[in-house]
Order: sequence, then C-alpha cells, then structure tokens
Amino acid sequence: MDAAGMGLAVMLTLLDDCAFSGDEPFIGQQKPPVPGVHNSQGAGSPGWEKVLNPECWPQIEAYVKDIVGHFRHDPRIQIWDLYNEPGNSGVFVGAPKGMAYDTRLEFYALSLMVNVFAWAREVSPVQPLTVAAWHVPDRSDCREAFTPMWMPGSSDK
Repeated sequence: MDAAGMGLAVMLTLLDDCAFSGDEPFIGQQKPPVPGVHNSQGAGSPGWEKVLNPECWPQIEAYVKDIVGHFRHDPRIQIWDLYNEPGNSGVFVGAPKGMAYDTRLEFYALSLMVNVFAWAREVSPVQPLTVAAWHVPDRSDCREAFTPMWMPGSSDK
C-alpha cells in the first residue's frame, strides 16, 4: 500500500547538503552504516562538488523543474522541502576532528537555494515551498527566497 492508501501525504526533499559520510553521492552499493553514528553514511544530493560548481546548476535546474512541475498538483505532496540544510558541512565518519571543508560551501549553497526557489516557482506548484535551514549568517540575503506570496511586497502573484 502506498502513502495515499494509508491516508498520508508526504514532504519531498529535492536537495540535501548533509553529506555526513564525507563522500560525494554515487550509484551502486552504499557503505554500511557505522553503528551509533547519526546518518554515518549519508551522502548529499547533488553533492558538494556540484553545489560548488555553478556550471552544474543547469542540471539541477532541470531536475527541480521536472520533479516539481510533474507533481505540482499532486495531492499526495503536502509540501516541498526544496533544500535540506543548505551549507551543512558536517562529516561524522572517517574525518579528523575539525575536518577542513571548502569554506565557500555556505555562500554557494545559499546562492543555489535562492535559485532553487525561483526555479520551483516557475512551474507554479500548488503546494508550499520550504527549506530546512542550517546556518544563515545574514537572513536578509534570503528575503526573496523566503517571502511568502501572501506577504505585502512579495514578487509572487
């Protein structure tokens, strides 16, 4: 039985920076979890390499528009979580404590997140759009992404 058959609606998450394994995503058999370590083998989606490379963003745009556009009127989708924890650079497995990561991740993730909201809005979903924020040093940078369509001054119609 599917979610609708059980009377459930879902929140779909399209992108996720929680790459706690430190690995880029890959197709195939995944590594087994490390007992007692939260999401020990989690890989981000689309992966930090693509987040940090705007030349890859047209692929992400096509993905967002395809998925959100296809399901934009589907009653099984309660809400869209467009991007889970953008900029989260935590690595829980196989990395030295305080592992260095590319400090550009937060900037690029925030920029990508704003674009993801714009791309999703272009296909006019009926469901609300949201993000599970990780760390946003200056929330004013997010105004356009987070302005609900019912707020005065919103650019949405």
